[in-house]
Amino acid sequence: MLVFGYFGYRQYGQLTAAQDALEQEQQQVLNLQRNKEKVITQYRDLKTSFDAQFANLIKSLELVYPNDQNYTDMARMFDKFFNENNTQANPVFVSDLRFGQPKIDKDKAYAILPITLSLSGTRNNFDKFLRFIENSGTFEDGTRLMDIRSISMNFTPLQESDKTDLNAQQLLNVSVSLSSYYQKPVISNQK
Repeated sequence: MLVFGYFGYRQYGQLTAAQDALEQEQQQVLNLQRNKEKVITQYRDLKTSFDAQFANLIKSLELVYPNDQNYTDMARMFDKFFNENNTQANPVFVSDLRFGQPKIDKDKAYAILPITLSLSGTRNNFDKFLRFIENSGTFEDGTRLMDIRSISMNFTPLQESDKTDLNAQQLLNVSVSLSSYYQKPVISNQK
């Protein structure tokens, strides 16, 4: 009987240990399931935030580096800039805006839209225009990426009546050759 008692006690100890281990494992499974739900929720939140940021980045990229020439958008952009900066005391206006034939080089990952712009205005507004072109391509303001290829400038002499006016400013007649960049068409990438 003693042997049975010892054997029963030993088996009972192993059964209790197994039950405790099972209970701990079940508790760990419950904790893991709760953590799984938290991780899934965190993942969904992060993915939603990432998707929104990525969509904004793509939208900004399409503004500064569009997938085609967008002549109309370019003309509107220039109109907006010159309308916002043209005042009676500080005039600026465009007399000619021409778009050239797009240049697509098979060795480059981008295409170029040549632009020729003739404007008349004060030096102050011309400086603003140069800063506008210099800062183009930034995601913050969404201005299309451009650079200046050449500048030709003539100074308009002040009229006799303007020489006595201390606020009179000399006007500049400027011809600017620009390059505006856009994504290379897919068909051209395959050549």
